[in-house]
Amino acid sequence: MKIIWLLLCLCLTGSAWAHQTSSSYLYLNTQTAEGRLDVAVSDLQRVVDFDSNRDASVSWREILDQQPVLENYVHQRLQLGSRQVPCTIRWRPPALTQLTDGPYLAFVFNAGCPADTKWEIHYSVLFDRDTLHRALLQWESASGAGLSVLRAEQARFVVPMISDQLQVFADYCYQGVTHLLIGYDHILFLLALLLPIANLLIRSAISLKPALLDTLSIVSLFTLAHSCTLALSALDVMRLPASMVEIAIALSVSGAGIVALVPAWHRYRYGLAFGFGLVHGFGFANVLSELVSSTTDRIVPLTAFNLGVEIGQVIVISILLPTIYFGRRWLNRVSWTLSGGAYSITLCGLLWAWQRI
Repeated sequence: MKIIWLLLCLCLTGSAWAHQTSSSYLYLNTQTAEGRLDVAVSDLQRVVDFDSNRDASVSWREILDQQPVLENYVHQRLQLGSRQVPCTIRWRPPALTQLTDGPYLAFVFNAGCPADTKWEIHYSVLFDRDTLHRALLQWESASGAGLSVLRAEQARFVVPMISDQLQVFADYCYQGVTHLLIGYDHILFLLALLLPIANLLIRSAISLKPALLDTLSIVSLFTLAHSCTLALSALDVMRLPASMVEIAIALSVSGAGIVALVPAWHRYRYGLAFGFGLVHGFGFANVLSELVSSTTDRIVPLTAFNLGVEIGQVIVISILLPTIYFGRRWLNRVSWTLSGGAYSITLCGLLWAWQRI
């Protein structure tokens, strides 16, 4: 249980956007030899301190003052072509653009590559500041188009002759697993829903099989809700502002903690899981909508990401519940209560909601 308390403490000191990983957007068209890299201003602040007058806000003038430093940083960390045959990149001055989750700097460029040269991308922007940072890549060529994800352990990408949908599926499935495992708010929400079952396991009031069945019911409801909103987003039937989604997610964490505090309300965990799934499904959909405008292009990544999230949930639950069950005798002797964990989770959610307003 010390590990659980440590997790709660880390969540209290985590970033306001704990549910959202650091992402940039890279667009490349090999036919026109044009591209654009959009990087969040909040992420670039890890590289350069824009706020020179210390007024807790960033103005366009402050960004322009740091433009040479920013350009040098980005230009060194995005290259095209192989090491043997590099491409020449001609950069334009960066411009400010507004995406669903805040202001971004758009770095537009033209590339000059020798004939018959493979379009090879080498990307390392922000990897020295955040190893979990990723670049969502949309590429177009004469024979196809596709999506991919660049990350610290896979920072090189060769534009294929045709789109490999299987690779797109694998990339976004991996991102779904990662999104779940590093999403403190999502993990805390799951923990809050499992606290009543965990308490019964510790007191030996229930066996492992009923506990797993109860957990499976909750996760299934979440999966159903998550799939619904992903489908709605993919078909452009409904879309919510990113700020509203993030606040709702934080409040749902507090709601799950409050429900765990009142035994008579434990039966509402199922409805809460479904409701949270509906909200959470819009989270990644808002991010992906910035990358692809085509409904057809969006369906495969959304489906893969959804599957990855469920795999991540299975990993967390398959580790957590058996650990509690087989260590229940020891856990029953430590000074830990259901209410203590629920209060901590509720406080985390309220703190995140306040930060996100």
